[in-house]
Amino acid sequence: MDNVMGNYLVSIIIPSFNVEKYIAKCLRSIQKQTYRNIEIIVVDDKSLDNTVSVINQIKSKDKRINLICLDENLGVSYARQKGLENTKGELVTFVDADDYYTDRHALEKVVDIFQKNDVDCVMFDYKTIHRYGLALRKTIPFKNGKYSAGQIAEMKIYNDIPHWHYVWNKCYKLNKVKGHIRFNEQLSCAEDVRFNEDFLAENPNFYLMGHKYFYAYNCMNAGQITRSINDNDIDYVQQFDELIEEFQRTLSTYKLVNASKKAFVGVYIKYFRKIKEIRRIADENDDLKDLVLRIDNNSTYQSILKEVRQSDDYEKVNSYNQHSRLQNIKRILKKLMKL
Repeated sequence: MDNVMGNYLVSIIIPSFNVEKYIAKCLRSIQKQTYRNIEIIVVDDKSLDNTVSVINQIKSKDKRINLICLDENLGVSYARQKGLENTKGELVTFVDADDYYTDRHALEKVVDIFQKNDVDCVMFDYKTIHRYGLALRKTIPFKNGKYSAGQIAEMKIYNDIPHWHYVWNKCYKLNKVKGHIRFNEQLSCAEDVRFNEDFLAENPNFYLMGHKYFYAYNCMNAGQITRSINDNDIDYVQQFDELIEEFQRTLSTYKLVNASKKAFVGVYIKYFRKIKEIRRIADENDDLKDLVLRIDNNSTYQSILKEVRQSDDYEKVNSYNQHSRLQNIKRILKKLMKL
C-alpha cells in the first residue's frame, strides 16, 4: 500500500507499568505504521523499572509521542482515562504496552474503513502469542461488513467471543466516546468489558473486519496480573448482586439499541443460567442458605425466571443446567480421588 496521511488524526493510548522489556517493541510497531497521521499517548502508571527511560529515548526522536507520568500508581483504568482526556484525534484506539501490531498497514486499513463507511467503531481480529513462538489466531465468526448496535447486541448474546470485551482490537470515533463514557476506575479487572458495554449503549454502528490479524496479544508477560481463583475466595452474595445489576444494565442497553426479540430472550437465558448456578452452589453449602432465600425472593430474578419459562428454549435451558451440574459433580469427584 502507498504511504498515506489521511484526514483522520488517530490517537493511540498506551497505559504502561513496569514494561521495560516490551515497550520498545510496542512503540516501534506503531512508528512503523504506514498511516502517519497519529498521536501516541503513553500514560505511565508510576513504573518502578526503566520503562520511562526507554520511552523517553524513543520519544526524543518522534514528536508524535506524548508521555504522561502519573505521580502515583492508580491502575490501568485511570491511565486509559487520563489518556482519553488528552486526545486530540478524531479516532482513538488502545494498545497494551506489552503488545504490538503485526501488520504495518493496520491503521491505514482501519482508517480506510472509516473513510468509506458511516461507522463509529471498527473491530478486528488478533493473535495470542505464547511460548516457543506459538501464535493462535482469534477470528471473528461473522461476515465482514457494517452492523447496527441492535445487530451487534444479538450477536454478542449468542456468540460470546472475547473480541467483544477488549478495547485494543477496536478503533472508535472519538465523538462517540469522549464526554459520553469513561473507564470505571473502581473496577480492578474487566474494566474494558464495562467500557464496551457503555459504548454499545451509545447506539453506535460497527464494522467487523474478520481475518485481519492486526494485533498481537502477549500471553508471556509474567507481570500480567493473574491468579488462580479458589472457590473459597468467591463472595457469592456479591456475585449475585453484581449479576442482577449487570442484567438490569444490559436490558436497558438492549432497549436503547432496539435489539430483536431473540436478543432479549438470549439476555434472560444468559442471566438465568448464571444465577441458577450460584443458587445451586448456595443450595449445597450450609453457610449459604440465606443466599438461597435472597435469590428466590429477588423480584428481578423472579421476572427472569418467568420470561425463561415462557420461552421456547426453556427445556433446552433446563437440560443445560442439568448437564452443568453433572460436570460439577464429576469435577468434585476427581478432586476427592486426588486426596
